Amino acid sequence: MSLSDIFRPGMRAYFVPLIYEIRGECLANLADRAADAEADFRRSNETAKAENAKMFELRSLRSLLRLKGAGNDASLRSELARLVEEVGADGDTLDVREAKELCS
Repeated sequence: MSLSDIFRPGMRAYFVPLIYEIRGECLANLADRAADAEADFRRSNETAKAENAKMFELRSLRSLLRLKGAGNDASLRSELARLVEEVGADGDTLDVREAKELCS
């Protein structure tokens, strides 16, 4: 399977949300690419939701909220807080701790 194969309709690959997230993080660090980074974070989130991949969903929202500024989007913070609750006790990871900080 090549990288282009994972983006074909019907292909399931659990790491696709991570690919979009990583690309978004790279774009976020480039001048004038915030809109592209946001699009990748949103795509990562949509893909993670479709796969029911809660941690990838949490990671993409965390990245999106960092990009937009934690104080600027109450609906994103609310959605991220919901995911932190869903992950629950299993979520004592750096990703979850960062998400909690962004929600507070």
